[in-house]
Amino acid sequence: MNLLDYLCQKESVSSVITSDRIKIGGTTDAWNMMLMACDFYQGNASVFVVLPNLYLAQNYYDELIAFMPEEDVLFFPSDELVSAEMIAATGDFLFERIQTLYTLLEGRKKMVVTNLHGAIKYELPLSCWQNNIFKLKQNDSVSIAELLKRLVRLGYEAVYTITKTGEFAHRGSIVDIFPLGQSDPIRLDFFGDEIDTIKTFNMETQRSKDSMSEITILPVTEFMYDEADFKSAKEKILRFTDQFSLSPIEEEMLAKDLFSLENHQNLTSLSRYLMFFSPKNNLLFDFVKEKRIYWVDPVKSKEAYDHLLLDLNEYCGRIGGYMLAHMNLFSAFEFALQQANVQIEGLRSLGGLDRKFYVRQAPFYRANPQAVLDDFKRYKDNKIVLLAYSNEERFKNLKDLALDQGLFLIALEDLSQVRYGQINGVYQHVPSFDLPDEDLLLLNDANLYETNAQPRKARYKSIYKNAIKISKYDELEIGDYVVHYDHGIGKYLGIKTIENNGIKRDFLYMMYAKGSALYIPLEQISSIMKYASKDVEGVLLHEIGSTAWAKTKARVRKRVHDISEKLIALYAARQNAKGFEFEEDTPEQAQFEADFEYELTPDQKAAIEAVKKDMESARPMDRLICGDVGYGKTEVAMRAAFKAVYGGKQVCVLAPTTILSQQHYETFRKRMTDYGIRVELLNRFIPLAKQHKIINDVATGGVDVLIGTHRVLSSEIRYKDLGLLIVDEEQRFGVTHKEKIKELKVNVDCITLSATPIPRTLQMSVMGLKDLSMIETPPKNRYPIQTYVLERNDRIITDAIEREMARKGQVFYLYNRVETIEQMADHLHTLVPEARICVGHGKLNKDQLENRIRDFIEKKYDILLCTTIIETGIDMPDTNTLIIHSADQLGLSQLYQIRGRVGRSNKIAYAYLMYEPRKLLTKEAEKRLETIKEFNELGSGFKIAMRDLSIRGSGDLLGEEQSGFVESVGLDMYLKILDEEIHHLTEEKEKQDPTLALPLFDRTIAKDYIENEDVRIEIHKKIDRLNSLAALKELKEELTDRFGQLPADLNGYLYEKLLKNNCKTVGIYKMDQSDSTCFDFVFSKDSSNKWDGNVLFQALHGFSRLKLSYKNSEIHLLAAIQNDKVACFQEICFYFDRILAKRP
Repeated sequence: MNLLDYLCQKESVSSVITSDRIKIGGTTDAWNMMLMACDFYQGNASVFVVLPNLYLAQNYYDELIAFMPEEDVLFFPSDELVSAEMIAATGDFLFERIQTLYTLLEGRKKMVVTNLHGAIKYELPLSCWQNNIFKLKQNDSVSIAELLKRLVRLGYEAVYTITKTGEFAHRGSIVDIFPLGQSDPIRLDFFGDEIDTIKTFNMETQRSKDSMSEITILPVTEFMYDEADFKSAKEKILRFTDQFSLSPIEEEMLAKDLFSLENHQNLTSLSRYLMFFSPKNNLLFDFVKEKRIYWVDPVKSKEAYDHLLLDLNEYCGRIGGYMLAHMNLFSAFEFALQQANVQIEGLRSLGGLDRKFYVRQAPFYRANPQAVLDDFKRYKDNKIVLLAYSNEERFKNLKDLALDQGLFLIALEDLSQVRYGQINGVYQHVPSFDLPDEDLLLLNDANLYETNAQPRKARYKSIYKNAIKISKYDELEIGDYVVHYDHGIGKYLGIKTIENNGIKRDFLYMMYAKGSALYIPLEQISSIMKYASKDVEGVLLHEIGSTAWAKTKARVRKRVHDISEKLIALYAARQNAKGFEFEEDTPEQAQFEADFEYELTPDQKAAIEAVKKDMESARPMDRLICGDVGYGKTEVAMRAAFKAVYGGKQVCVLAPTTILSQQHYETFRKRMTDYGIRVELLNRFIPLAKQHKIINDVATGGVDVLIGTHRVLSSEIRYKDLGLLIVDEEQRFGVTHKEKIKELKVNVDCITLSATPIPRTLQMSVMGLKDLSMIETPPKNRYPIQTYVLERNDRIITDAIEREMARKGQVFYLYNRVETIEQMADHLHTLVPEARICVGHGKLNKDQLENRIRDFIEKKYDILLCTTIIETGIDMPDTNTLIIHSADQLGLSQLYQIRGRVGRSNKIAYAYLMYEPRKLLTKEAEKRLETIKEFNELGSGFKIAMRDLSIRGSGDLLGEEQSGFVESVGLDMYLKILDEEIHHLTEEKEKQDPTLALPLFDRTIAKDYIENEDVRIEIHKKIDRLNSLAALKELKEELTDRFGQLPADLNGYLYEKLLKNNCKTVGIYKMDQSDSTCFDFVFSKDSSNKWDGNVLFQALHGFSRLKLSYKNSEIHLLAAIQNDKVACFQEICFYFDRILAKRP
């Protein structure tokens, strides 16, 4: 007998699950959930659970999937503001709802958790959903034109390159679709009207992966219709609006809405028109025949419903007309509530209960085993105690302790053997409660230990992929500044195709100072980089042929030369230093790691393995761990610290701010104290007497882990035996502190943690100096951030703050004007009088600011009203609502950084990006806000802030004085010079004969083959990098896969480019074509001496067009054209491939 079967025998449970209609009270959330689970598994019906708001719905959903199979529980979240329905919000909730409806249509019983708004929201009828979900199978006959029309009807958006769920792209015989519910997009390749193949493809590389025989296409909107539906709906809408005299805003809104409806645009924010398209309105409950509905806290739900109506009326007031209030937007509350089988009252009762229970919360023992055992002794003969455990090691320890005191802890497989007089253990995670009426106490790990009750289980996993990349940071747009290696900074103005001597080539068209233009063949794109710098305003264009650029470059090169020498010396010293070799992991280490209550992400695992390997080697570790805040860098550091302490060494953890040091101290102490490890903190809040005692204990070895600000670097601190140094955000320490860190590092293992991404290109140069671990996977138990872009209005601000405070959370309000920030605080006070507000801005001194942020973290305030100084690195898990006053004035990476401050816990986070009412946004601002709205997946901040931060990151890595040089040439050019210097490359390039630069084929990619300019540039770059036949084969496969059959000219361009790139490698310096029947490739004297003649001759075997000759100390390779240049070039490429494999 399992636990749920056991509970079903209890009278309190069976009386509810066998009633058709019942109102009950006196319960707890934990008992409610167990009751619902019993009902679900004992009966054949689906179970719907309705909660008053989204916060509670999410809590129930998270708890339920922690002890029920995840596939049995569905979530149906809906926005709680009518105003939110009017603005386009992010797609998460929408996609989650569609996935839930689709799963219900499949007919299997499910448990569905929703909030009030989800329960009263109208949906299209079942028949409409069934008709709009379709399958595509291999070898099916499908008209491409009809398929594209159908996708538009289902809410899919046409794009050139797919980056997220709900998009499709069409190129020739290829149709790419990213269907809802798939983790990868799919590629259909048609032969005429027949689907030839169906494959998934990788969004980053755009390459096909696995074949499939069929795919189900779900809608990505709850609002589906065709032209005929729209025509009849439009007539009804106009008849309806004729009854009202519309305000100017309403008229404008109506015209805009009708245009969007006609063109299938912005459908998410137009669901209010559903009633005109559908003769019958369905609710969520109507999607299932056999069902039972649990409604939790009807009183609170009614308040939420009244709030909804109030919000609707206020919205109508703002737009000056009440047309919306007369639309049938959602069901009446009473009608929805009447359908409930079980109503469970909350704290406030309406009376009229059929049954009042007496269920209490189970006691919490806060890791005090003696208190647990004392209670067990008290209960053992008059209560049945069930202990649901998920950590076997802890259960075993408790069992041993209990046995010493004459108590029996029995682990049961079959709960029919539950007895009084013993503690009955059951290995599973369930919520806990105390049911005195039936002498039953159910406890779990969270009651006994100070742990999070959730077991290691991936909670919310987004069922759709969000944008992978915002567009690579180096993609060129017209008007961007670019840097040319020889000519300096110019402005990019697009791609031009120019024909010369019958051969077409694609050129980048660039503008320089004094109106001079420069055309650069696209195949030479590697000599150009996008100019990246903190400040792109006021960039001066260089003059072609002037000396200014050469001087700047020389200055930077000299500076870089000094750094690279330093870097190389450092690297050598580090290689020769001897460090301490730690032993392999101890059993205690395994137990310590098992205490971590979440599943490790793959990146965390890799970082931990790398750190341990470094610690076990004789060379001192110097590893940089990069990852966004909350991605689990601290866990990696903590495991290393534990290993060091158990290896007999001391650990020093250094943080740049008092707050961060305090947070690290709490985290380390909580995890390590049970293992007899002494963790101490040194910062300005520790009394002097205590500081002196700690310093003495560090010297005698009494302190194992010392955490602090730069205070731990002072000369009075002497470590007995320091073995590991952990530095958080090293770039934020001053020069003198950095020197001190370097001294400490000499033969001590060191880990540096950073939330600032380091540019990939720089990683290569720095690779030798620091080993690098990137943690880029967001933790699994995170919900994406719900992001709204809307005109500023006090109602929504009040609502957002009140909603956050109701769930015991805190709010960031970002206001970027220091001079009027106090007036803003007064205004917020008027809106939400009960809120405690603290103000933070850059004009406060460091200690004042730190004190305020500390008070905020300690929850002495509800709202932090601040300028953009919300500090990076600090964890504020209770802050889950962000309101930005004027979001249109912030740059993209700023928005990211700031938005990344919320959504750090397992609660749904909200970001409201507001702008001036009735303000026309600039095109750029609109694009930025749109982008950020789309990008609600965690970790995307890491990708987007890359550009902006990498500029800072590189400055940090190379020292402050470098950033000026980075500015003068742009980041990428700076890195290129640095790379050349580190590898001791001289600026003088090998001179090449112009004959090798002459194109023999069109070097253009036809617009009808690849239409998008960015993609054409990307492909030209790939062609430019060709260096082997394998790479050429790979690129041909990619082109055919993504764009269809390769044009003949493009095929010639590929072989010519590979051949010319190989000429440099094998040492050919010129190509003579004076004889029109053949090409003569000439090896330089130097390479002619190096090559072994036998190798070159033997490699000719099997090539009919090629022969070798030798004159004037130079080897000549002669290739007969035989009326087919491509075949000739192919043969030469195969020959080069053969000889390069045997190169001396």
